[in-house]
Amino acid sequence: MIHRDIKPENILLHGGHARVADFGIALAASRTGGGTRLTDTGMSLGTPAYMAPEQAMGEREITAAADVYARGCVTYEMRAGEPPFTGPTAQAIVAQVLTESPRRLSLRRRTVPAHVEAAVMRPLEKLPADRFATAARFAAALPGPDATAPGPARAPAHVGRRAGRGPGPAAGRTVPR
Repeated sequence: MIHRDIKPENILLHGGHARVADFGIALAASRTGGGTRLTDTGMSLGTPAYMAPEQAMGEREITAAADVYARGCVTYEMRAGEPPFTGPTAQAIVAQVLTESPRRLSLRRRTVPAHVEAAVMRPLEKLPADRFATAARFAAALPGPDATAPGPARAPAHVGRRAGRGPGPAAGRTVPR
């Protein structure tokens, strides 16, 4: 299942765990019974601030890498206080997603440790092949809540309530592919 609209509003806390909700534009990994897709080439669905470049372009094949990108956007927002790309219109945001690199987290919050910055920036790569292969590998690269890192960044109130705390401990690990 490829969700295609991971964003803070679609992440709920339940029993101490984050749960993804609202599968309104999710794409089943297989085709429908008649061999046709639910969406078509050139059609981009999702929330621009969390949309992967390939999704924003309306590419025919949207893979789980788009959800890894969106999770990277949410994690970036939890650390920086805003998504990697913002603008006055959806078109302005999409233009940034397609053409610009996000500002480094350490430029927005000097207390973000280098290993956390590296883990958060990798899912925001333009090419899916340059991102983590899976969301689990992304989670493994992030430090856990008991990790000792200088000056943990505080998530904005609206994100922290929805997204919860980071995934399991991984401080000091190298960043896996």
